[in-house]
Amino acid sequence: MTTQPIFQSAKLPQWATRILLAGCLLPLSAYSAQLEFKGSPLLAHEVGSSTPYSGTDIQYYYDKDSGELSKQKLSEVTYLNGQKNGQAKYWAYDGSLQILRTFSNDILDGRAVSFYPNVKNSKAWERFYVNGKEEGLSTFWDTFGNKQAEMNMKQGMRHGLMQSWSDSQELTYRGDFNHDKQQGEHWWYYDNGHKQQHAGFNNGQYDGAYQVWYENGTMAVDAFYVKGKLQGEERYWYDNGQPQSVITYQDGVKQGKEQYWYKNGNLMHSTEYQAGLKQGKQETWYEDGQPQSVSHFNHGTLDGEELLWTKNGVKTTFEYQQGRVVQFDIP
Repeated sequence: MTTQPIFQSAKLPQWATRILLAGCLLPLSAYSAQLEFKGSPLLAHEVGSSTPYSGTDIQYYYDKDSGELSKQKLSEVTYLNGQKNGQAKYWAYDGSLQILRTFSNDILDGRAVSFYPNVKNSKAWERFYVNGKEEGLSTFWDTFGNKQAEMNMKQGMRHGLMQSWSDSQELTYRGDFNHDKQQGEHWWYYDNGHKQQHAGFNNGQYDGAYQVWYENGTMAVDAFYVKGKLQGEERYWYDNGQPQSVITYQDGVKQGKEQYWYKNGNLMHSTEYQAGLKQGKQETWYEDGQPQSVSHFNHGTLDGEELLWTKNGVKTTFEYQQGRVVQFDIP
């Protein structure tokens, strides 16, 4: 059993994945136009025109009852020479603002905001862009206005502190990034504020202590990494505090004793490893403590006597040479 980290990386909430944005209007003419996009790169043109469009195009919703154009805006986008420039706005059918974007020559540049649908002035998130890449602090909120997460960005990558909070505003994650790679101490917490996981990182690799706790506060995993590889004892516990396993590693490879226990505390399995291969005697037991098997290995291959017992004590004997059965005694 090797450690499978609960969090490979810190992930944002599902609601934070919609890309919606914002900025400032250019003082150009504004009216509803029929636009088409053509050429390479694609540029906006009024239908039938060969000249790239400049102006603020406003589109309206159709009335659900009459089927006619309503006075409710759908979008307002500013173009300069066929490219989005300045602010672009998008509204929901009920009139609530949903998206703000800011462009410079068709590239996101400036403030970007997304609002929750049908909730006026309720921001879902706010980001900032420089030449198409996120820059600075990005912030995320729930529908009640409570902060859910924030992260620092540099040239489109996580860089600096990232944090997230539960619905009850308890801290659920805190960690630093260096050019999108986890760096230093990272902590995760349950919604009730109790510790869930702790891990050390260096340049995106596990490096240092790795620990996991059950929600009741009992430790679940304790391990240590050096440059992304397990080193020394990796320990697991059941949620009742009983040990579950101890495995010894050297440079990420099993080396030394490996043991497993049942939840009642009885030993389940014991063996030795050398350079990642079983070596020497291996023993297993039933949950009630009765012997289940005794085997012998040489460089990961069965070699020598193997004894097997049923739960009622009936024994079977095998003799192995380099993985092949050469003799057996079955009652």
